[in-house]
Amino acid sequence: MLLTGFMAFSACGKDSTKAKDSSKAQSESSAGEVSGSSSSENTNPVAPESSSESSAEPEIINVIENPAVFLGIKDYASMNKDGKNDFKYRFFINGEEKIFVVGLDEEYGIQNSLKEGYLYSLGLNGETISSVKEITSDMGPADGVLSGYYETVSMRTTELSKIYTVNRAAGGSTVKEGMISDNVYCMGILNEDGSVKEAYIVPSPSWYDPQIKGTAGEKTLTNLIKTAVMPAGCVNYVYGGGWDWQDVASSGQAKSIGVADSWTDFFFSQDGNYKYKPDYYPNGGWNEYYYAGLDCSGYVGWVIYNVMNTADGAEGYVMSSTKMAGNFAERGWGTATTSFKAADFKPGDIFSMKGHVWMCIGTCSDGSIVIAHSTPSKSRLGNDGGGVQLSAIGDSKSCEAYQLADKYMSQFSPEWYARYEVALKSYADYTALSGAGTGKFTWKLDGGILSDPDGIFNMSAADVLKTIYGC
Repeated sequence: MLLTGFMAFSACGKDSTKAKDSSKAQSESSAGEVSGSSSSENTNPVAPESSSESSAEPEIINVIENPAVFLGIKDYASMNKDGKNDFKYRFFINGEEKIFVVGLDEEYGIQNSLKEGYLYSLGLNGETISSVKEITSDMGPADGVLSGYYETVSMRTTELSKIYTVNRAAGGSTVKEGMISDNVYCMGILNEDGSVKEAYIVPSPSWYDPQIKGTAGEKTLTNLIKTAVMPAGCVNYVYGGGWDWQDVASSGQAKSIGVADSWTDFFFSQDGNYKYKPDYYPNGGWNEYYYAGLDCSGYVGWVIYNVMNTADGAEGYVMSSTKMAGNFAERGWGTATTSFKAADFKPGDIFSMKGHVWMCIGTCSDGSIVIAHSTPSKSRLGNDGGGVQLSAIGDSKSCEAYQLADKYMSQFSPEWYARYEVALKSYADYTALSGAGTGKFTWKLDGGILSDPDGIFNMSAADVLKTIYGC
């Protein structure tokens, strides 16, 4: 286990992670409903206080109906999105793998709730799944769940308890018989008498809490930049991440307030060997791993959602990266132009190029630019993985933008920095225009949808970052 992912300290003297509020709502999804975030992969972070670890015994235990682990799509590697309405879904239930079909709706609500290797309570109508509800670590004994490390769950196991180990893997998760031991995280499904019926050894939740936090619905330029850096260094690049399962609009995570647990869980389950392609690439044209990370448009769409909204589930902003700058101008939020020079870029500007979109954090006196985006940059091991990060547009690593990006990524995202060096992009490549919608978007701050009470718009990149990070 790399403890740095959970208890790292920045050079600015702030604790970069802390226990996430375990009261965060988890959504119940049936056909037509979309869930938000999750639980997942890493070992032994410091867990928040939870009702599941309380010493008080509940009077009534609600026994979970049809607990099951979602394993993935049957024959995943040979499926194509054109046949998505006829997909078969693999679940581990009652000690064996079973195949189900899913009741369909226009929004693919159930599909947009399923994450491979996660536990669910299934609503069943014969061999058809009519609803799903994720079983989460937030739930307690009164909900029929006891989750925690060895000591918590083992005290309620009996000789009749079934113990399983869940392995999450691209292309299909697996469940095998296991044994509870020290330092493993378990989710126990309870009998009515409070004993453990089934215990699933799963990757522990990340409980990651970013140091820098935006404020949902605060429409200021400062808050836009704070929100943009929230997921920097803790979310991997996943092509189609932030888009929904059917690849037409925003996912539930991209329409939720805060950094989704499923993004950080996935990031902390990976290392420098992570490759976004082919393992987590949209096989057959649909987004099986929509929940695991963010691509460039998913990232910008999530940022805009969190600035414009105070609650989950409203209209999303994920769309073609090439069209984002033009679309935001059409909404009356500001202006878009195809005529510019490096010195014209301002904090908060959004640039759409062919196949990519990025946000300007600020410009430097040497003409280099600090940007925020999600991109599959190479790891220090040479693998295309990357994700949400501060990067530099400039001529060399000696440019000011690179030095600033390197400073803040190394100090505030040490686990990321151990895997990835700062990405350096050329001005010519990252300002290339290609078709309708591409270009530079600048926010209207005088009477516009955003205001700038802190004067961020006229700050240099160094001053913007100092204002945002506090050092």
